[in-house]
Amino acid sequence: MLTVEQDHDRVVVCIRARTLADWEQWLSRIGAGAAEDTRSAGYAQLAFGTRAGVPVRLVAHEVPRLLHAAYQEAVRPYCLWGRVYDLARPLAENGGDGDQWLFLGVRDKSGMPLLSVRGRTELCTLENIVRHAGPLTPVDAGASPPVTGGDAD
Repeated sequence: MLTVEQDHDRVVVCIRARTLADWEQWLSRIGAGAAEDTRSAGYAQLAFGTRAGVPVRLVAHEVPRLLHAAYQEAVRPYCLWGRVYDLARPLAENGGDGDQWLFLGVRDKSGMPLLSVRGRTELCTLENIVRHAGPLTPVDAGASPPVTGGDAD
């Protein structure tokens, strides 16, 4: 952590993230919901949350660089609310212990990826899954093969 300051009616926390896990941890610490948008501001990513009823702004230095690197490393990247999802990999709820979601190459009219729970046929938008279940975690590559679909990103 670099600094914590009061700014009128809110607290501003400035950090230097070394990994995207740092970013995730701080998003949780400030009470930023999984479906809260973040935005890039130069070399920092901004996020907003609430802690004990007090508005909190997180200024996370290096996160745009980390997100860009994750995007470049992903086989089929998709950015949503300050996170990069690799749609070529199974994604799981609850830190990897919950349902596994698969992208089968289908998107809705707005371009939002549609995913299906492993073994089921119903499709759900990535946005809806994250809004209700929280951020998804990639499943260990050794646990199951990557899933590929028919469209190119």
